[in-house]
Amino acid sequence: MKARQLTCAVLTLLLLAGCGDAAGSGDPPPSGAAPTSSESGHAPTELPTDLRECPPEDKGEALRVPDSVARIGYDVPPGFSTDGTGGLGQIQTAEGDDLDDTYYMLDRPAGIENLAWVHYRTLANGPVADACDRLDLDEVLARLADHNEQSGSEVTMKPELIELAGMPVVVEERTYPSVGITVVHHWIYGRADMLNIQCQWTSHEDEVRAGCAELIGSLRVG
Repeated sequence: MKARQLTCAVLTLLLLAGCGDAAGSGDPPPSGAAPTSSESGHAPTELPTDLRECPPEDKGEALRVPDSVARIGYDVPPGFSTDGTGGLGQIQTAEGDDLDDTYYMLDRPAGIENLAWVHYRTLANGPVADACDRLDLDEVLARLADHNEQSGSEVTMKPELIELAGMPVVVEERTYPSVGITVVHHWIYGRADMLNIQCQWTSHEDEVRAGCAELIGSLRVG
């Protein structure tokens, strides 16, 4: 009986010793070991929303709109000037009438051949870019359809999305039967504003198209 009790006591001591080893001796971790977030008392740093949700701007991804199109610079092509631009104005669009407009007339005697630089400072119907500054093309097309109705214009070249100076640009061509002009529009949206570059003619199409190409080719974001 005594031998059995002694054996049980030895086993009990061994088990206690084993439990002590398994639970850890309480010694500090080796020097250089990094504390966990719970040990340091700080929660893991969260990425800003735009970094977590916005994809990188790789090839094939939608181009981002600029902060503001007011920063876009350009060169006036030879053969065009601001002389004789009095009385020109804009047909109502879905973006309202909070705008600045500048017209460069073809120097040679003509009708109303000109290149127009029209900056809408605000957008009456709100932005057309998402939280990642990607252009919502469907929304742009809806606003152009509204412009069709308000202006009575007829589309002669369907809207096309292109890239200019790293920006998404919607280009199209329309005729305005009520005033007898044809216009190539370049619609460039910023986060909260819009630029409409218009190249319009009545009879001197070649000269206006050439000037338009030069102006568009000179665009730069300042």
